[in-house]
Amino acid sequence: MNPFYYLHLADMEVDIRGSQIAIFCRYDSRKRLMIAVVINFMDGRWSKSVLKPQKRIKEGWETRHCPSEEQDFFQIHSVYFASALRWWTNALGSVNEQLIAYELCLQKEVDSNESSSTAFGALSKSLHTIAAHLQRYGSELNSMEEALSDLVRLSNESLKAARLEIGTPAEPKNAGSNSLNDLVSHLRQVKIFLKELRSKLDNTLALLFSCIQIANDRRMVANGEKMHAILVATQDDAKVSRDIAEQSKQIAEQSRILAEEMKQDSVAMKTIAVTTMFFLPGTSFAVCKYLFDS
Repeated sequence: MNPFYYLHLADMEVDIRGSQIAIFCRYDSRKRLMIAVVINFMDGRWSKSVLKPQKRIKEGWETRHCPSEEQDFFQIHSVYFASALRWWTNALGSVNEQLIAYELCLQKEVDSNESSSTAFGALSKSLHTIAAHLQRYGSELNSMEEALSDLVRLSNESLKAARLEIGTPAEPKNAGSNSLNDLVSHLRQVKIFLKELRSKLDNTLALLFSCIQIANDRRMVANGEKMHAILVATQDDAKVSRDIAEQSKQIAEQSRILAEEMKQDSVAMKTIAVTTMFFLPGTSFAVCKYLFDS
Protein backbone atom coordinates (compact mmCIF):
# COMPACT_ATOMS: atom_id res chain seq x y z
CA MET A 1 0.00 0.00 0.00
CA ASN A 2 3.02 2.32 -0.32
CA PRO A 3 1.71 5.33 -2.30
CA PHE A 4 5.21 6.01 -3.66
CA TYR A 5 5.24 2.57 -5.30
CA TYR A 6 3.55 1.93 -8.63
CA LEU A 7 -0.18 1.22 -8.69
CA HIS A 8 -1.25 -2.00 -10.41
CA LEU A 9 -4.78 -2.08 -11.89
CA ALA A 10 -5.48 -5.76 -12.48
CA ASP A 11 -8.66 -5.53 -14.57
CA MET A 12 -7.25 -2.74 -16.75
CA GLU A 13 -3.85 -4.50 -17.04
CA VAL A 14 -2.17 -1.16 -16.34
CA ASP A 15 0.64 -0.10 -14.01
CA ILE A 16 0.64 3.58 -13.02
CA ARG A 17 4.25 4.52 -12.39
CA GLY A 18 5.38 7.92 -11.22
CA SER A 19 7.88 9.98 -13.20
CA GLN A 20 9.86 13.14 -12.65
CA ILE A 21 10.77 15.82 -15.18
CA ALA A 22 13.13 18.71 -14.37
CA ILE A 23 13.17 21.77 -16.64
CA PHE A 24 15.73 24.56 -16.47
CA CYS A 25 15.34 27.55 -18.80
CA ARG A 26 17.36 30.73 -19.13
CA TYR A 27 16.45 33.54 -21.49
CA ASP A 28 18.71 36.46 -22.41
CA SER A 29 16.51 39.24 -23.75
CA ARG A 30 19.47 41.26 -25.03
CA LYS A 31 21.00 38.45 -27.04
CA ARG A 32 17.58 36.98 -27.69
CA LEU A 33 19.04 33.63 -26.70
CA MET A 34 17.26 30.87 -24.79
CA ILE A 35 18.96 27.93 -23.06
CA ALA A 36 16.80 25.01 -21.91
CA VAL A 37 17.83 21.82 -20.13
CA VAL A 38 15.23 19.06 -19.65
CA ILE A 39 15.99 16.07 -17.44
CA ASN A 40 13.40 13.35 -17.97
CA PHE A 41 13.14 10.46 -15.50
CA MET A 42 10.09 8.84 -17.09
CA ASP A 43 9.94 5.05 -17.24
CA GLY A 44 11.88 3.70 -20.20
CA ARG A 45 8.98 1.43 -21.13
CA TRP A 46 7.01 4.57 -22.04
CA SER A 47 9.31 5.65 -24.85
CA LYS A 48 6.47 7.20 -26.84
CA SER A 49 5.39 9.33 -23.90
CA VAL A 50 8.98 10.40 -23.36
CA LEU A 51 9.66 11.35 -26.95
CA LYS A 52 6.31 12.98 -27.76
CA PRO A 53 6.99 16.30 -25.91
CA GLN A 54 10.44 16.52 -27.48
CA LYS A 55 8.90 15.99 -30.90
CA ARG A 56 6.32 18.72 -30.31
CA ILE A 57 8.97 21.19 -29.15
CA LYS A 58 11.10 20.43 -32.20
CA GLU A 59 8.15 20.87 -34.53
CA GLY A 60 7.26 24.16 -32.83
CA TRP A 61 10.73 25.57 -33.33
CA GLU A 62 10.94 24.36 -36.93
CA THR A 63 7.58 25.86 -37.92
CA ARG A 64 8.39 29.21 -36.32
CA HIS A 65 8.85 31.65 -39.19
CA CYS A 66 10.36 34.52 -37.22
CA PRO A 67 11.77 34.94 -33.72
CA SER A 68 9.11 36.12 -31.31
CA GLU A 69 10.00 36.76 -27.73
CA GLU A 70 6.39 36.58 -26.61
CA GLN A 71 5.91 33.04 -27.91
CA ASP A 72 9.18 31.46 -26.81
CA PHE A 73 9.36 32.34 -23.13
CA PHE A 74 7.60 29.28 -21.70
CA GLN A 75 7.00 27.07 -24.72
CA ILE A 76 8.98 24.15 -23.31
CA HIS A 77 7.17 24.39 -19.97
CA SER A 78 3.79 24.49 -21.73
CA VAL A 79 4.56 21.40 -23.82
CA TYR A 80 5.72 19.33 -20.84
CA PHE A 81 2.89 20.49 -18.60
CA ALA A 82 0.41 19.60 -21.36
CA SER A 83 2.01 16.17 -21.67
CA ALA A 84 1.86 15.70 -17.89
CA LEU A 85 -1.82 16.68 -17.81
CA ARG A 86 -2.60 14.18 -20.57
CA TRP A 87 -0.79 11.56 -18.51
CA TRP A 88 -2.84 12.50 -15.42
CA THR A 89 -6.08 12.33 -17.40
CA ASN A 90 -5.25 8.87 -18.76
CA ALA A 91 -4.05 7.59 -15.37
CA LEU A 92 -7.14 8.80 -13.52
CA GLY A 93 -9.32 7.44 -16.32
CA SER A 94 -7.76 3.99 -15.79
CA VAL A 95 -8.41 4.26 -12.05
CA ASN A 96 -12.02 5.17 -12.82
CA GLU A 97 -12.42 2.10 -15.07
CA GLN A 98 -10.89 -0.10 -12.36
CA LEU A 99 -13.32 1.23 -9.74
CA ILE A 100 -16.22 0.50 -12.11
CA ALA A 101 -14.91 -3.06 -12.51
CA TYR A 102 -14.76 -3.43 -8.72
CA GLU A 103 -18.33 -2.15 -8.37
CA LEU A 104 -19.59 -4.68 -10.94
CA CYS A 105 -17.72 -7.44 -9.09
CA LEU A 106 -19.30 -6.43 -5.78
CA GLN A 107 -22.77 -6.29 -7.32
CA LYS A 108 -22.28 -9.85 -8.58
CA GLU A 109 -21.24 -10.89 -5.08
CA VAL A 110 -24.41 -9.33 -3.67
CA ASP A 111 -26.58 -11.20 -6.20
CA SER A 112 -24.83 -14.54 -5.68
CA ASN A 113 -25.55 -16.77 -2.70
CA GLU A 114 -21.91 -17.70 -2.22
CA SER A 115 -19.29 -15.17 -1.15
CA SER A 116 -15.59 -15.67 -0.54
CA SER A 117 -13.94 -13.92 2.37
CA THR A 118 -10.61 -14.28 0.54
CA ALA A 119 -11.95 -12.30 -2.43
CA PHE A 120 -13.28 -9.61 -0.10
CA GLY A 121 -9.90 -9.37 1.62
CA ALA A 122 -8.03 -8.96 -1.67
CA LEU A 123 -10.56 -6.38 -2.89
CA SER A 124 -10.31 -4.40 0.34
CA LYS A 125 -6.52 -4.32 0.03
CA SER A 126 -6.74 -3.09 -3.58
CA LEU A 127 -9.25 -0.36 -2.72
CA HIS A 128 -7.19 0.92 0.20
CA THR A 129 -4.11 0.92 -2.05
CA ILE A 130 -5.99 3.07 -4.57
CA ALA A 131 -7.10 5.36 -1.74
CA ALA A 132 -3.48 5.88 -0.65
CA HIS A 133 -2.41 6.68 -4.21
CA LEU A 134 -5.31 9.08 -4.79
CA GLN A 135 -4.29 10.94 -1.65
CA ARG A 136 -0.75 11.31 -2.99
CA TYR A 137 -2.08 12.31 -6.43
CA GLY A 138 -3.96 15.17 -4.80
CA SER A 139 -0.74 16.48 -3.22
CA GLU A 140 1.14 16.23 -6.52
CA LEU A 141 -1.62 18.02 -8.42
CA ASN A 142 -1.58 20.79 -5.82
CA SER A 143 2.18 21.19 -6.35
CA MET A 144 1.63 21.21 -10.09
CA GLU A 145 -1.02 23.91 -9.71
CA GLU A 146 1.36 26.08 -7.70
CA ALA A 147 4.07 25.66 -10.35
CA LEU A 148 1.64 26.59 -13.13
CA SER A 149 0.46 29.65 -11.20
CA ASP A 150 4.07 30.76 -10.81
CA LEU A 151 4.64 30.25 -14.52
CA VAL A 152 1.58 32.34 -15.39
CA ARG A 153 2.82 35.11 -13.10
CA LEU A 154 6.34 34.99 -14.53
CA SER A 155 4.95 34.91 -18.05
CA ASN A 156 2.89 38.04 -17.44
CA GLU A 157 5.80 39.84 -15.80
CA SER A 158 8.23 38.86 -18.57
CA LEU A 159 5.76 39.83 -21.23
CA LYS A 160 5.14 43.21 -19.61
CA ALA A 161 8.89 43.90 -19.33
CA ALA A 162 9.45 42.90 -22.95
CA ARG A 163 6.65 45.17 -24.16
CA LEU A 164 8.01 48.10 -22.24
CA GLU A 165 11.46 47.47 -23.67
CA ILE A 166 10.41 47.28 -27.31
CA GLY A 167 7.52 49.74 -26.94
CA THR A 168 4.65 47.47 -28.06
CA PRO A 169 0.98 48.21 -27.28
CA ALA A 170 -0.26 47.56 -23.77
CA GLU A 171 -2.43 44.51 -24.41
CA PRO A 172 -1.30 42.56 -27.47
CA LYS A 173 -2.38 38.99 -28.11
CA ASN A 174 -0.03 36.49 -26.43
CA ALA A 175 -0.23 32.83 -27.38
CA GLY A 176 2.15 31.78 -24.58
CA SER A 177 0.01 33.24 -21.77
CA ASN A 178 -3.17 31.84 -23.30
CA SER A 179 -1.55 28.40 -23.46
CA LEU A 180 -0.59 28.54 -19.79
CA ASN A 181 -4.08 29.73 -18.81
CA ASP A 182 -5.56 26.83 -20.76
CA LEU A 183 -3.29 24.47 -18.85
CA VAL A 184 -4.48 25.96 -15.54
CA SER A 185 -8.10 25.33 -16.58
CA HIS A 186 -7.23 21.79 -17.65
CA LEU A 187 -5.53 21.15 -14.33
CA ARG A 188 -8.62 22.33 -12.45
CA GLN A 189 -10.73 19.85 -14.40
CA VAL A 190 -8.28 17.08 -13.54
CA LYS A 191 -8.53 17.98 -9.85
CA ILE A 192 -12.33 17.91 -10.07
CA PHE A 193 -12.08 14.46 -11.67
CA LEU A 194 -9.79 13.35 -8.83
CA LYS A 195 -12.37 14.55 -6.30
CA GLU A 196 -15.06 12.55 -8.08
CA LEU A 197 -12.83 9.48 -7.99
CA ARG A 198 -12.42 9.86 -4.22
CA SER A 199 -16.21 9.99 -3.84
CA LYS A 200 -16.58 6.93 -6.06
CA LEU A 201 -13.92 5.15 -4.02
CA ASP A 202 -15.82 5.93 -0.81
CA ASN A 203 -19.00 4.53 -2.38
CA THR A 204 -17.14 1.41 -3.50
CA LEU A 205 -15.74 0.89 0.01
CA ALA A 206 -19.24 1.34 1.45
CA LEU A 207 -20.53 -1.24 -1.02
CA LEU A 208 -17.72 -3.59 0.00
CA PHE A 209 -18.62 -3.25 3.68
CA SER A 210 -22.28 -3.89 2.80
CA CYS A 211 -21.29 -7.04 0.90
CA ILE A 212 -19.24 -8.23 3.85
CA GLN A 213 -22.19 -7.57 6.17
CA ILE A 214 -24.55 -9.41 3.82
CA ALA A 215 -22.14 -12.33 3.60
CA ASN A 216 -21.89 -12.45 7.41
CA ASP A 217 -25.68 -12.34 7.71
CA ARG A 218 -25.98 -15.19 5.23
CA ARG A 219 -23.45 -17.21 7.21
CA MET A 220 -25.38 -16.52 10.41
CA VAL A 221 -28.62 -17.67 8.75
CA ALA A 222 -26.90 -20.79 7.40
CA ASN A 223 -25.40 -21.51 10.82
CA GLY A 224 -28.82 -21.01 12.43
CA GLU A 225 -30.38 -23.49 10.00
CA LYS A 226 -27.62 -26.00 10.73
CA MET A 227 -28.09 -25.50 14.48
CA HIS A 228 -31.83 -26.02 14.05
CA ALA A 229 -31.17 -29.26 12.17
CA ILE A 230 -28.78 -30.36 14.93
CA LEU A 231 -31.41 -29.56 17.60
CA VAL A 232 -34.04 -31.52 15.68
CA ALA A 233 -31.65 -34.46 15.39
CA THR A 234 -30.86 -34.13 19.11
CA GLN A 235 -34.58 -34.19 19.93
CA ASP A 236 -34.98 -37.33 17.82
CA ASP A 237 -32.03 -38.90 19.61
CA ALA A 238 -33.57 -37.93 22.97
CA LYS A 239 -36.86 -39.55 21.95
CA VAL A 240 -35.05 -42.72 20.95
CA SER A 241 -33.16 -42.61 24.25
CA ARG A 242 -36.44 -42.26 26.14
CA ASP A 243 -37.88 -45.25 24.26
CA ILE A 244 -34.78 -47.27 25.06
CA ALA A 245 -35.02 -46.25 28.71
CA GLU A 246 -38.67 -47.27 28.79
CA GLN A 247 -37.82 -50.64 27.26
CA SER A 248 -34.98 -51.06 29.77
CA LYS A 249 -37.43 -50.28 32.55
CA GLN A 250 -39.82 -52.92 31.26
CA ILE A 251 -37.00 -55.44 30.98
CA ALA A 252 -35.93 -54.63 34.54
CA GLU A 253 -39.51 -55.16 35.75
CA GLN A 254 -39.71 -58.47 33.94
CA SER A 255 -36.36 -59.47 35.43
CA ARG A 256 -37.67 -58.62 38.90
CA ILE A 257 -40.79 -60.73 38.36
CA LEU A 258 -38.67 -63.57 37.05
CA ALA A 259 -36.41 -63.29 40.10
CA GLU A 260 -39.46 -63.48 42.38
CA GLU A 261 -40.67 -66.58 40.58
CA MET A 262 -37.24 -68.14 40.76
CA LYS A 263 -37.19 -67.37 44.47
CA GLN A 264 -40.49 -69.16 44.92
CA ASP A 265 -39.18 -72.13 42.92
CA SER A 266 -36.13 -72.18 45.16
CA VAL A 267 -38.34 -72.34 48.31
CA ALA A 268 -40.31 -75.21 46.81
CA MET A 269 -37.11 -77.08 45.99
CA LYS A 270 -35.88 -76.61 49.53
CA THR A 271 -39.18 -78.00 50.90
CA ILE A 272 -38.90 -81.03 48.67
CA ALA A 273 -35.30 -81.56 49.73
CA VAL A 274 -36.13 -81.37 53.44
CA THR A 275 -39.07 -83.76 53.02
CA THR A 276 -36.83 -86.15 51.14
CA MET A 277 -34.30 -85.99 53.95
CA PHE A 278 -36.95 -87.13 56.46
CA PHE A 279 -38.34 -89.99 54.42
CA LEU A 280 -35.15 -91.32 52.87
CA PRO A 281 -33.59 -92.86 56.09
CA GLY A 282 -36.81 -94.74 56.93
CA THR A 283 -37.01 -96.10 53.44
CA SER A 284 -33.42 -97.24 53.60
CA PHE A 285 -34.04 -98.97 57.02
CA ALA A 286 -37.12 -100.76 55.71
CA VAL A 287 -35.26 -102.08 52.71
CA CYS A 288 -32.39 -103.28 54.87
CA LYS A 289 -34.78 -105.07 57.28
CA TYR A 290 -36.54 -106.77 54.40
CA LEU A 291 -33.31 -108.07 53.06
CA PHE A 292 -32.25 -109.32 56.52
CA ASP A 293 -35.49 -111.16 57.13
CA SER A 294 -35.22 -112.77 53.78
